[in-house]
Amino acid sequence: MPHNVREALILLVLLLDALGCGVVTPVLPTLVLSLSGDEAAAGRDIGLLNAAYAAALFLSSPLQGRLSDRFGRRPFILLGLMGGLAHYVTAALTPSLWLLFAARLLGGLCGANAAAANAYMADIVPPRRRTAMFSCMGAAFGLGLGLGPGLGGLLGGLDPRLPFWTAAALAGATAILGWVLLPESLPSGARRPFDWTAANPLVSLLSRGQTATARDLLAGIFLYIAGQTALQTTWVLFLRQILGWGAAEVGLSLTALGLVWGVAQLGLTPLVTRCLGDGRALLLGLTMTIVAYALYGFVQEGWQLYAVMAGTAAAFVTGPTAQGVLSRQAPPDRQGELQGLATSMTSLGAIAGPILGGASFSYLTGPEKPMAMPGGAFVVSALLTLMTLGFAIRALSRERRQDGRMTGGDTGLMEVQLASALDHISNGR
Repeated sequence: MPHNVREALILLVLLLDALGCGVVTPVLPTLVLSLSGDEAAAGRDIGLLNAAYAAALFLSSPLQGRLSDRFGRRPFILLGLMGGLAHYVTAALTPSLWLLFAARLLGGLCGANAAAANAYMADIVPPRRRTAMFSCMGAAFGLGLGLGPGLGGLLGGLDPRLPFWTAAALAGATAILGWVLLPESLPSGARRPFDWTAANPLVSLLSRGQTATARDLLAGIFLYIAGQTALQTTWVLFLRQILGWGAAEVGLSLTALGLVWGVAQLGLTPLVTRCLGDGRALLLGLTMTIVAYALYGFVQEGWQLYAVMAGTAAAFVTGPTAQGVLSRQAPPDRQGELQGLATSMTSLGAIAGPILGGASFSYLTGPEKPMAMPGGAFVVSALLTLMTLGFAIRALSRERRQDGRMTGGDTGLMEVQLASALDHISNGR
């Protein structure tokens, strides 16, 4: 099968997978609220649910990535889709909060197909085209996450569990599509024996088998994702409390955000990186992310929310470049391991972020709150990203001193910039 057809297929799989995830986003808080009792408790429980999912993903991603280096990418892409199906069905039927936790753990254990999908794309796309293709992957994922909440909001108005059944149907349909049409990307001659040591995310991260650049980028992913997921965890509850929005209005807001994400990935990212280079594009993206997070925390009207979205679209320019750089840090037979570690570090940030965001929301909205500040989690996200920006500037200066120039269009800078932030913080804990 021609490479461009396989590229289109993996993009379609990502789109449908993200669409299923997005459908349940606006109604998950409603389901949790019905099981928890009050909004302050719901904020805490949503944070813990998202953290449980991320923790399972953190543990399973390097194992699945490493296994995909041994047995191929296709089985693990399909495993993730089938795990998503089981996850959504269990959530749709759950009568209790603990069973919902079990469903989220199951989804996380089987949900590491992002690592296999990224490795699949790295297998079939030459290095010079990877950043552009990862941008397309980000756009497909953003489009799915954008369209899904709008659909989920409409369905949730009929029955809060209906979006979970819809997500299950999408996961099942995507699995069938992948089974029938998606071929294997890793030739048998390019595979390598399985090593249990490489399946440990912490051991693999510190392994000499990873380049210093790869370790820097993998470490740096944590801080940015922690800030991002702290905001995502309380987005729905914040809009319910401040604007009085229901599932339909919240779903439309997430659709708008996803569309801005997709447009920025496809249109703005190539333009900005071509004009500024990857290093300056990173600084611009982080700066706009800080501005966006801070402004979201003080929104009082719906039009303000949409104005912030449109005005800070440049916040989405950094991801594809980071992924493209990371993919170049390993040969074909190690792409699964590396992408699995990347997913694990993303998951590690997604463990800390929801707990921090949910706790902030509960603390600032509960009966003993020191002040009424539902957007406090957004301010925390802005502060985490501000720390990332400070270390990024320092890393940029260090890169220039070391090389005397921006190597490879200064794409290698991305790894050092984001990574040094987490390296410093984790060593200081």
